[in-house]
Order: sequence, then structure tokens, then C-alpha cells
Amino acid sequence: MPVPKHSKELKLEVIQAYLDGSKGYKILSKEFGVDLQTVRLWIENYKALGEDGLNVKLKKTYYSSDFKIKAIQMLLDKIPVREVRRRLNLSGTSILRRWLAQYHKEGIAGFNTKRIYTNMVKQDKSKIIKPIRDDKDKSQKELIDEITALRAEVAFLKKLKALKLKQRT
Repeated sequence: MPVPKHSKELKLEVIQAYLDGSKGYKILSKEFGVDLQTVRLWIENYKALGEDGLNVKLKKTYYSSDFKIKAIQMLLDKIPVREVRRRLNLSGTSILRRWLAQYHKEGIAGFNTKRIYTNMVKQDKSKIIKPIRDDKDKSQKELIDEITALRAEVAFLKKLKALKLKQRT
């Protein structure tokens, strides 16, 4: 069970000082010795969810591919990261930044594969990263897999565009 770094009482004290209107994030951050972004997060969570927004999550949350794609689409639509975090009730913005990096690296197909997690000791990343090969050096199966993934991405984007057009009318 995770131990909270800051007590709920401290969080409420910081929030109350902010809501009194005399102090901003920077002053509160220095006064209470808490990171500025943490103060901002507490206040945003409190405004959105009340005191429940200050509770520490007791277990890890796993998100579906559809949920991640929805979040990425919001970011691609130029909605600010903090606003997407608030709308989707995520604990922080770092998870959104990771998903966005994954999207830029692997495309939509990167969210449709099952990941295998192990408790292995960290390995040298140079051993894990596969070198990029030209298409002529790839096997027929690799090329077919790549084409299938690209077709899935195109189909998704077409459906997304159609839905957006339908929402506007």
C-alpha cells in the first residue's frame, strides 16, 4: 500500500490558503516546501473532485488502448496537457507525455500490442533497440506486418475524421 508523501491535512491547508485568494502557486510552494507543480495538481484535483481528489490511489491503474488513443487525440487537437489530465481524471501529466512519445515513435499500432513486463534487471538499452533496416532487408512477414499496422492506423484515422465531421454537423 503506497504511503502518501504529504498528509491530507497539509494538502487541505495549502488549498485553503490558495482559495483565500491572497497567495498564488509560487508563494504557497515556497511557504509549504512543496513542488510548484504538486501544489497546482492538488488545487486542480480539489476543484474537480473535492476532497476525494486528494486521496492517494491504492493500486496501479491500467488503461485500455482506446482510452490512450482518446487521450492522444485530445492532445493532437491542441487541448493542453493539464486539461486532458483533468478531463480524463489522470494522476499526472507525465503519463500523457509518455503516451504521446509512444504514439510518435510507433503510431496507433503501438497501443494495439500487448506489452510483456518482466521484473528483470535493467539491461543495456543498446542491446534492446533493434537497428532500423531498409525495406529491402526485411523479410516478407515483417513487411506484411508493417503494412497491416499501417492499414489499421489509416482506417482508425479515417473513422476518427468521419466522427469529427459528424459531430460538427
